[in-house]
Amino acid sequence: MLKLLDRSGRITTLSCLKSTGNCLPGGKTVEVMSLSGENWRGRDHDLAQFVKDKNEGSEVCFLITGKRRTEALRDRLLEEEVSIRTIEVPLPSGFSYPDAGLILIGEQDVFGAQKKITSKRSSAGRIRTFDEIAPGDYVVHDAHGIGRYDGIVNMRMGRSNRDYLKIDYAKNAVIYLPVERLDKLSKYIGPAGRPPKLSSLDSGEWNKSVERARNAAKKVAFDLVKLYAARRRGKGYRCSPDDVWQKEFEENFPFTETGDQLAAIADIKKDMESDVPMDRLLCGDVGFGKTEVAFRAMFKCV
Repeated sequence: MLKLLDRSGRITTLSCLKSTGNCLPGGKTVEVMSLSGENWRGRDHDLAQFVKDKNEGSEVCFLITGKRRTEALRDRLLEEEVSIRTIEVPLPSGFSYPDAGLILIGEQDVFGAQKKITSKRSSAGRIRTFDEIAPGDYVVHDAHGIGRYDGIVNMRMGRSNRDYLKIDYAKNAVIYLPVERLDKLSKYIGPAGRPPKLSSLDSGEWNKSVERARNAAKKVAFDLVKLYAARRRGKGYRCSPDDVWQKEFEENFPFTETGDQLAAIADIKKDMESDVPMDRLLCGDVGFGKTEVAFRAMFKCV
């Protein structure tokens, strides 16, 4: 490698740490001031003007990986009548050396940070560890219904002591659940600020409620099967895959998308690119980004 470098003539190396000649024979260390790069995401017109202005006295170079992204950026800036120089080297954020007349623009400066969708599997509120509940929390037992967790107690059963979860129920009834049966409990989910009614162990009301819910769910399931069978026979409009305009529109979003947002956007786009009529409900609390998801779907539709 060193022999190859010797034949290459003048070589410039960049380093944040001081090292005489950067380990190259006969090299000279020169300190130059550097500045952090600017975020150009969604600002193609401003970026084109910046390149035009700087090209007169500085060399502007884009470090972009991937032919697709490189061509997309070239096309976008050609619309602003600007041609650019690119190097296929990964550089997240750019910087500049004003004294050396060198400006490097990184991939994230133009396209934003790469985001990954992490899949999350719902456990439907099932309690997995003791850290998830505290005395006073309401829990649901698979067989006995809604109770109030009252901590762990140690009791002697037979010749040995064991730990049990104490669960209080209506009419001062108590169940002691062995700690290894924690998987039988789920967190109670209900209206905030309103404590639930504890289940009664001697009335059988919990079993009746479960049976009513099971029958209602079964009826809904049969109705949905009929509905979706009818929908499958119909044909919807198949939207085209994302193009440069779609990506440019999405890059104008000034915030970082949440994992749930990205998952919802991916699901909706998949539906829209299919010829099966879409039937999807997007729900979420106030301020969690439903509007941005909806706008991207509308833009794709248009």
